[in-house]
Amino acid sequence: MDIKTLSVEELVKAYITLRDKKAELKAEFVKTQKPYDDALYQIECEMLTKMKDTGVESMKTSAGTAYRSVRSTVSVADKEAFKGFVLELIEKASAENQDPTWAFDFLDIKANKSAVEDYLSSQDELPPGVNLRREEVVGFRRA
Repeated sequence: MDIKTLSVEELVKAYITLRDKKAELKAEFVKTQKPYDDALYQIECEMLTKMKDTGVESMKTSAGTAYRSVRSTVSVADKEAFKGFVLELIEKASAENQDPTWAFDFLDIKANKSAVEDYLSSQDELPPGVNLRREEVVGFRRA
């Protein structure tokens, strides 16, 4: 298909058709992958049970090695409480003439897009240390 020869209507139709096909293929892949994910999970559970029962951290075989590890995840359950905690650490360190910046180690620093754009609109400049990248894109909606 030479897209340069297509009309606007044909381009829109082709885009939506391709997008739909891509979504269909992704859904099929997820469905096809599920039994494999389920089997892998069952094997992981069985291996963990065997390792716990024998009290070992790893099991080496000619096929490979299985090993135990602890995976942690952290999330913020109460945003205001967490912000207050970090601010208290900063205030306490400052009051004790210590460098308060270590308290920021509790945070993953990421600029909030809405807040940055609001600041840019009102101040005609970006906050220090922040980059903004804009690109013009095309969106497609079905008729």
